[in-house]
Amino acid sequence: MASNWSKVPVKLRRLKELALFALAAEACADETQFSVALVGDEEMSRLNMKFRTKEGPTDVLSFAMADELDPEFLGEVVISPAQAALHAAEEGITLGAEMDALLVHGILHLVGYEHGSPDSESVMFARQEELLRSFAGRGR
Repeated sequence: MASNWSKVPVKLRRLKELALFALAAEACADETQFSVALVGDEEMSRLNMKFRTKEGPTDVLSFAMADELDPEFLGEVVISPAQAALHAAEEGITLGAEMDALLVHGILHLVGYEHGSPDSESVMFARQEELLRSFAGRGR
C-alpha cells in the first residue's frame, strides 16, 4: 500500500490503519485499493510542475484513477513527509498528526471530494476533521 522514498521516517502501520478506517467510513467496498507514495521534495516538485504547473514542492497530491475498467482501484496519494514536517513545525503539531491529515485529505479527493469553491471546501474539510477525530477516538 505505501512506499516511502523520502528520507523522513514515518509510521507506515498507522497510515495503513488510518487508510482502512477512512475507506470504511466512506463506504468503500472491501476490495477497494489505492496506493500511497511518500516522496522527497525533488520528486514532489516535479509532480507539482507536471500536473499542476506550480513550482516547488507541495504537501499532498491525489491522482484519481477509478474507472469502469478497474473500479476498485481509486488511484494514488503522493505525500511529501518533508513538507509535512515543515507544516507540522509551523502549526505546532506532530509530524504524525500532519501526515494523518494529508492522507485523509488525499483519500477524500480519491473518493470525490473537492475544494474548488467555498461550499465544497467547507464540506471537505469538515469531513476530514470528522474522520481524524473519529480515528483518534476509536477504541476508547
